[in-house]
Amino acid sequence: MFQQPAKFLYRRGITLLEIVISIGILMLIVYSVTHAYQQFLEGSRMNEAVENTISIIQKARELTLSSQGNTYYSIHINDMTATSPETPNQLILFKGNDYSDVNNRIETLSIKVPVVVSSRAIYPKTQVNWAWTRNEFSFDRITGGASVLNGTAAIDPLDTIVRSSIFLRSQRSGQIRAVRIYRSGVIEVRTVPDAWWPMDEGSGTVAGDV
Repeated sequence: MFQQPAKFLYRRGITLLEIVISIGILMLIVYSVTHAYQQFLEGSRMNEAVENTISIIQKARELTLSSQGNTYYSIHINDMTATSPETPNQLILFKGNDYSDVNNRIETLSIKVPVVVSSRAIYPKTQVNWAWTRNEFSFDRITGGASVLNGTAAIDPLDTIVRSSIFLRSQRSGQIRAVRIYRSGVIEVRTVPDAWWPMDEGSGTVAGDV
């Protein structure tokens, strides 16, 4: 019976180098898939935060225009620096201009980490201190226009406010989305540079046209 030469029966084993290369390729694939999934997840969380923010703002404006309860409605913003008894990273829809009265609070939106929230009211640049951190704004019952609450006693006149911006930032990617509420009541969303993040800034001029 014919027998094959021994060299044809020889089967070469896997070398250590091939094992290392295979593991490296596998790790690269796993990293790429994981990174892509994390980016997708962060993008989804950011989009969800933006959509929910717009929704609660629109609800406050609609309730005001419908004169429900014969009053106007406002939004209070708790950023990540909020301390007890407040809960950080929330937007609260409340009735009138007295947020301190818990009976006025209607709905709470909690922004999920890693997305964090901050806010700023923008005044005309002709004023000395034209950009201030403000955490409350409301809508006019007749026009639906937005104004910034100045404490619980008064509302800054509509003609002095250019807009109020709510900033949403991903702590991982650093992406920042600005939800702008103009004095006309129009809402606009923009992606803005990191230099515009107001969390650590006091009153005064800020970088960029926030």
